[in-house]
Amino acid sequence: MRVRLSGLALAFAISFAAPAAQAQTMNFDAAACVGAGSSWYQGWVENGFQLTSSLGFGSWCSDYPGYPRSPALFIDGYNQLATLSLVDGGTFTLTSIELAAVEFGGLGGTVFFTGAVQGGGLIGTSFAFPTAIMTPTFTPFRFGPEWTGLTRVTWGQAAGFTEGLHQFDNLNGSYGTRMIELFVLEGPTGSTGPTETVPEPATMTLLASGLIGMSLARRRRKQ
Repeated sequence: MRVRLSGLALAFAISFAAPAAQAQTMNFDAAACVGAGSSWYQGWVENGFQLTSSLGFGSWCSDYPGYPRSPALFIDGYNQLATLSLVDGGTFTLTSIELAAVEFGGLGGTVFFTGAVQGGGLIGTSFAFPTAIMTPTFTPFRFGPEWTGLTRVTWGQAAGFTEGLHQFDNLNGSYGTRMIELFVLEGPTGSTGPTETVPEPATMTLLASGLIGMSLARRRRKQ
């Protein structure tokens, strides 16, 4: 875009449309509990993200054999879905997740993920986690670069123990974008000075630096 300027009547405006993308982690540390039992949650909210499931979520306490050395959640019930979204309903990027068997001695299995993209369309992937020989151990899995602009992500619990029930930890994602726009505004209407064509945005920074230098030189001469 080219804008006509009158003389040196020049104005710059920098617009920050939104904050920089913020990396966030759901680590479920607030679910920590002591004993050989478990805790139950209808849903979970952490760092701007929320998790929902029709039957809620469980978390093993530290003395239970299935506890994986750090607090984690599992979907409470067979054939149930978990849904991840932003609390404010915006879009986000999903980067990684850690998966483990839900029980001590539990079988490994495969978890299928489906992402809903803003504007329509679905993407999918799956991750296979190993059998828990001793204490369940988390395996990290990364989502591809296409897992961005998401409105929600869903994944399911297996139909039974032999298909491999899972627990999850450290969901990593981000949301928010940064957009910087540099505008060059036309001089006052009716100016009679000479006109010139403003360079394309790639040279605007150099032009601004030159104008600042001219202004400083004038101040020095006056002193």
